[in-house]
Amino acid sequence: MNAKARCSNATALLTHGVAEVARDPWQAATNVARRLPPTLRNTLTAALTSISPRVINATRQDPATTPQSTVTQDTVTSHQRSVHQPLTWRDLLALCGLLLSDRTDAILAILATTPPNPLATSIMLAAHRLPRPDVPLTDRQAVRIHEQFGELDHAHRLLQGTPHWLSRYLISQQRQAISATPQQVLNEIQKTRVQQTFHGAPQQATSPRVLMLLNSSLPVTNSGYTIRSQQLLTALQQNPTPPIVTPVTRLNYPAVIGSWEQASTRTYQTITYQRLQHPIQPIGALRRMQREAQELLLQAQATGAQIIHSTTDYQRGLPALAVARALELPFIYEMRGQREQTWLTQFAAPEADRAAASWQYQALRAAETRLAAAADAVIVLSAVQAETLAKRGISDNRIHIIGNSIDEALLTRQPATGAQRRLLGLEEHSYVFGSVSAIVDYEGLDTLLHAAALLKDKLTIPFQVLIVGDGPARASLVATSQRLGIADRCVFPGKVSPDVALDYTSCCDVFCVPRIDSDVTREITPIKSLAALALGIPTLVSDLPALRSIQPAALHNTLGLLPPDAPSAWADSLYTLADPRRRASLATQCREFAAQRTWRNAADQLAAVYENLVQ
Repeated sequence: MNAKARCSNATALLTHGVAEVARDPWQAATNVARRLPPTLRNTLTAALTSISPRVINATRQDPATTPQSTVTQDTVTSHQRSVHQPLTWRDLLALCGLLLSDRTDAILAILATTPPNPLATSIMLAAHRLPRPDVPLTDRQAVRIHEQFGELDHAHRLLQGTPHWLSRYLISQQRQAISATPQQVLNEIQKTRVQQTFHGAPQQATSPRVLMLLNSSLPVTNSGYTIRSQQLLTALQQNPTPPIVTPVTRLNYPAVIGSWEQASTRTYQTITYQRLQHPIQPIGALRRMQREAQELLLQAQATGAQIIHSTTDYQRGLPALAVARALELPFIYEMRGQREQTWLTQFAAPEADRAAASWQYQALRAAETRLAAAADAVIVLSAVQAETLAKRGISDNRIHIIGNSIDEALLTRQPATGAQRRLLGLEEHSYVFGSVSAIVDYEGLDTLLHAAALLKDKLTIPFQVLIVGDGPARASLVATSQRLGIADRCVFPGKVSPDVALDYTSCCDVFCVPRIDSDVTREITPIKSLAALALGIPTLVSDLPALRSIQPAALHNTLGLLPPDAPSAWADSLYTLADPRRRASLATQCREFAAQRTWRNAADQLAAVYENLVQ
């Protein structure tokens, strides 16, 4: 990396960090810890949690979670003595370690029985949990609670007349960003200057020229979102008359997530991603969108774009729409998720009801609806999602369903051999079931663990539960496996590369998607279960509208469509599929179903949308 790029990355990361720390220093520290290498993160958290006897007793030697052979009367008595005692500085540092390792359950357990402490309350808020009603709050902590529940209007009012001017500014910027219009994102002076120099696509262009704005990309970020982008772009290149698509990532990505690289481009496999870089990361959501729109305008001018294509959410959509309107170009909005519903999934009832009534929830929903209404074409992932948009008043003839798909090469790939299983830390002859996913609450993976606990005394063959990925719910799942007495049967490899994730998928005898029942899970389809079907691996999914659409007809029954949050039903189906003959009888139908959903077909649909917009 040259000196100029290094300086630009450092400055962007610094200004981004200032805003994050001002908003919530504890949450900022947690975000940094999550981006550390796993070994370093584990070493740091272990060092912090080991200095507090109270935390050691409450987490490692709790009679409810520790094998009886390791629990002595002395440790139980020590734990009982620590209850109701004030927190020491060692306890507070150890709580920081629990926060960095996403051990929210342990934090709640410890703070439930200790006198109020301002620092401990801040740690709890950073873990997205409410303190006890008897805990006194500072003004800033009260504001943070309102922020967490999306009550930005109340938070802004509380900050009036206080010295927290930066927090007040950041909340004001966030409110303005969610409610912004294209005109506010890109002012008239900027539009006029660019329009005077923009002449559209070159006359000799025979294929549509598209500028696609993305939130993130491979190989830096490995997620269903980035896999979809990579696969669609690759398949578009193989189209008989490929459109000329220039993918660009959000402002100062990936520097803002702590990954430094050459500023201008990043090539992964055959796809080159342009980076929108600026030496200053604006502090404030609206100012960031304004700067992103300015940089996107320059890219549109340089590429001679004929179409502006943005993916969710409004933070990408609004700058892209502003540029499209400024240049009088068609605008495509690809809704890969539901921003407001995904945000809501972090809350449990009755807190979810409070969040759903908040200013932020209503404003996010309105912002996403406005973007869809303003788009010349809207791309969604499922028919259920299309129906929801139609109910919001979006014209049916502008909605295009382009679902998640699979690489055709998977259709001829064989499941993993015993030797391949051993290389990945799995037992050669075990019955392996599990999932490859971001480990978040709405994936419902705790249901899988409870089902496995029911199978422990029922199955006569060895089995393993495989949960691949990382996320805020991972530590809780590990603790749950210990509490249920199945930790020795569970494998948590953590975050892996896309290729290794596919290797793990091929090791499964049954692939599971036990998502909870929520608005977002009813409408948005996952991507990785389709890869399992392409490999001939039966899938079990929660009986939700979006998941029914990616389940073969042979599994459209009580075997393959299961009630969410019903471990006994999941255990019954997993027990049935423990029979290799039953799994083999489904393999062909699984592959045939997946063969109808290839990235090549999806890319053909997308290319047709592009063609229609430039005709």
